[in-house]
Amino acid sequence: MKRVLRTTAWLLAMLMLLGTTAFAWEAPTGNFKYFRDIPEEYWAAQDIEWCTDYQVMKDMGNRREFQPETALSRAMFVQICANLVTQMGQDISYTTVTEYPDVVKGQWFYDVVQWASEKGIVSGHENGTFTPDASVTRAEMAQMMYSFLTVYCGLTLDTDPTKANETYADAATLPAWAMDAIAAMTNLGLLAGEDGYFHADGTATRAQAAAIAHRLQQYYNSNPQCFTGKKLTLVWNDEFDGTELDMSKWRYGSCGNLTAFGEAFADPEYVLQYQKDHIKVENGNLVMNIEYMDNSILSPSNPNYAGDQNTSVVWIDSRDSYEQAYGYFEVRCILGQGTGSNCAFWMAAGDPWYGGSQGSRDGAEIDVFESIPSSVHNFAEGTVNRPTIDSTIHWQHNVYDDDGNKVGNKDHCYFFADSKITRDGDYLPTDMFDGNYHTIGVLWTKEEYIFYYDGYEMYRTDCKNVEQDGPGAQGTCEEAAFLLLSCHFMDPSWYGLSTEDSYPSNFIIDYIRCYQLNDYMEEQQPEA
Repeated sequence: MKRVLRTTAWLLAMLMLLGTTAFAWEAPTGNFKYFRDIPEEYWAAQDIEWCTDYQVMKDMGNRREFQPETALSRAMFVQICANLVTQMGQDISYTTVTEYPDVVKGQWFYDVVQWASEKGIVSGHENGTFTPDASVTRAEMAQMMYSFLTVYCGLTLDTDPTKANETYADAATLPAWAMDAIAAMTNLGLLAGEDGYFHADGTATRAQAAAIAHRLQQYYNSNPQCFTGKKLTLVWNDEFDGTELDMSKWRYGSCGNLTAFGEAFADPEYVLQYQKDHIKVENGNLVMNIEYMDNSILSPSNPNYAGDQNTSVVWIDSRDSYEQAYGYFEVRCILGQGTGSNCAFWMAAGDPWYGGSQGSRDGAEIDVFESIPSSVHNFAEGTVNRPTIDSTIHWQHNVYDDDGNKVGNKDHCYFFADSKITRDGDYLPTDMFDGNYHTIGVLWTKEEYIFYYDGYEMYRTDCKNVEQDGPGAQGTCEEAAFLLLSCHFMDPSWYGLSTEDSYPSNFIIDYIRCYQLNDYMEEQQPEA
């Protein structure tokens, strides 16, 4: 889960946002497993549990007590920052030392204070001290966060004070030097005060810091400009807020070889009608539905067994309306549970299946993800028998003989990621098949592809390290791609046999969002 530290750290600077009423988390059920002074009904119990699970915070060294109402010191704050960075796979080393008379080598906070000072997360006072034991006021923290986000991270924030003035009864008394910061944090929805007041002189507690850390982790992982470390502009999207599919953005796609389902599926008109009947827009979602078919191609005993043939049932694409090279492309969805089936968000760039002299640069199929609810094969771990999702790059390249004559082309599939593991081999806490919404996206640059699941980087590749014949892979695709959404029945040797009790199966899409990389805006605009 490697992230650029500069973009990760903005989250860290925001940990001190206060206001318990803004974070009314549901208490976890059962006995609280960590601290004897945190009852299961405590308002921040779930947040404290999350911070403990991820080793962002721990007890105070006194018999499993968290001490939630203890004021958070500056030293505690930078330690939480360092723990979050470590949890996200980042290095907390430093190369320069800031001399503070009250920060001495050997103290438990020395290294993290030096690291946080070098990275611009915290700074000392005018008199040269750091005051590690001092509490931090809400106004001071708001200003620190604002400076960090705008100066260090380069973000542009909304500083309109209207919402803050309407929200806080003590708005007239808030310090002028912190007003932009307070307004920006309020407008982001990360700060709501307490009992209608901002309390500029209030200090943070450990419980409040845990709530903020948890909330901001969720915000961070839902914001592609944060976790990709790139400046992005939204250029195309479908929120599916209407009552029918927007045919100015989509078309019903080809459905591959469907004759295994009977003669009816060999009829293009029947296939088209089937798609229309099983693709609906309702309740702010696109719903792609597939049904169980008795004695279908998913049964190897069926004389019509299709083997490795693509047997899509429902499919839409943007071939006639939208295509784009490079950017960040994301879907928010609930994965279907039908065994032996496949839900997919993918892209087709150039002509990936006929090859070219530039290999992977000429064209590629970019599978942002393919779901495998009943996997019997997984490329990341070998043979398995559990649900997973994969992300894949496909391409072909021309193959030549020793005399330079073209003799064919060679298919390549490169890179498979597992929905349960990070690139460091640790398991993610989220089950992608839990029936909840999840975000899955790919950052496609001129240098590499980077895949993200729920804001976590899963894998990256530059497509240059593949063993092959011929010129083969030479980097990321340079051609514009159109978008595809589909539900498939797939090869049971990889996807498992279907079972009637898991159907009908619904692939539910909340939105598709496509962002342009700001660095490329002038040289490449999306086609629409």
